Amino acid sequence: MADPAAEADPAAAGETAADAETAAGVAAAEAAARSARALRYLYLFRTGFSAFWVALVFSLASAPAADGRLGWLAASLLVVYPVSDAVATFADIRSGRIAAGLVQWLNLAADVAAAVAVLVAVQYGLAAAITVFGAWAVVSGAVMIYLAIRRQRPLGGQWLLVISGAGSVLAGTTFVGWTGSASAGLGALAQYSAGGAIWYLLTALWLTRSRRGQNGNPSAHSADGFPRSWSSRQGRGRQTMSSSAGPKPARW
Repeated sequence: MADPAAEADPAAAGETAADAETAAGVAAAEAAARSARALRYLYLFRTGFSAFWVALVFSLASAPAADGRLGWLAASLLVVYPVSDAVATFADIRSGRIAAGLVQWLNLAADVAAAVAVLVAVQYGLAAAITVFGAWAVVSGAVMIYLAIRRQRPLGGQWLLVISGAGSVLAGTTFVGWTGSASAGLGALAQYSAGGAIWYLLTALWLTRSRRGQNGNPSAHSADGFPRSWSSRQGRGRQTMSSSAGPKPARW
């Protein structure tokens, strides 16, 4: 005859499972909060750099020579832009943020390759440099869309970067094979960067607003990313059904 005391207590087992779920939810919410905070800083850095870059490029829009070649400052700015994206991408990878993996490493390689390619292309004129810049914008925009979709569930607000990525892809296709004037080309690049800065700023503000209500309450969401109140209601429903079924008889 088996000892009834040796049988597992269903209520205790349910409490243990609920505690484990709560701990997992707290850990997941804290990790998401850290990622959101770090990404806010990264997005604000991108916004500030882009604003500074746009101001300089607009000021140089009338500086190119008549033969379409660039001055050393304008050429340097075109090279620095993908370099800045490479720095931000590397910081994203090193911090181990959500969905930062092989795709981000490929994006980093594309950033470095674009910087080198632009450095070579500027020797032949703005049209060649804009073509290289456009090809890079298509690749970086596609990566942005992919990462934003992956990060939407745990972080939220990433749909803004989906729009930004789509805009980068579309703008990049118009840059490839550029035939316009040098001044118009610099103006188009500045507008492209300004648009990206606005979307980064909006995403940073979204993350700030969405996480403010969870500050100091990391258990507000369960491990699957849904509000913990949903999981709590489901848990209470399961517990009620278990209680209504009555205690299980001891096995002999």
